[in-house]
Amino acid sequence: MVAKVLGAVLVVGAASMAGITAADHIKEKYQNLQELQRICCQLKSEIRYSRSYLEEAFLHIAGTAKEPYKEWLSFLASQMEERRDGSFKKLWETSVHTCLLGKGLERTTLQKLKDLGHQLGTADVELQVQTLDLYLEDLRLTAEELRETMKTKVRLYRCLGIMGGVFVMILLM
Repeated sequence: MVAKVLGAVLVVGAASMAGITAADHIKEKYQNLQELQRICCQLKSEIRYSRSYLEEAFLHIAGTAKEPYKEWLSFLASQMEERRDGSFKKLWETSVHTCLLGKGLERTTLQKLKDLGHQLGTADVELQVQTLDLYLEDLRLTAEELRETMKTKVRLYRCLGIMGGVFVMILLM
């Protein structure tokens, strides 16, 4: 009897944790988008007001960025310093692929981030700022959509985890 009760508690607990983990994954995606927005705003400011070179801007922003963005910006700055892989576009794509793939960003967000690198470093200050403004607007819309779905999905995943555990427990008893 004790084994059955213990098993039931473990099944409900494991299913609940699965639901909580799925809900936390959605929250993490939203937080990653917010951090990316903050980084792009800082980059825009560095380009517009400080007139920093991109390498300097990336190093400065990396000092305040959270992981995995800190690693990404530092990697990008070091690659620019060493002048590897030729063009900035190629350096940007390589750094995004190397440092951010599998770190909680959706594939479409990563592709849009790669596309952003095609416009940076090749144009004058105003065009780079306008490009960042367009990218920031796209990020804002993406984050807003995710926030709207996040409200219901987080609650749904948690409830499904708990209820699924209870259902399996009933089936096993």
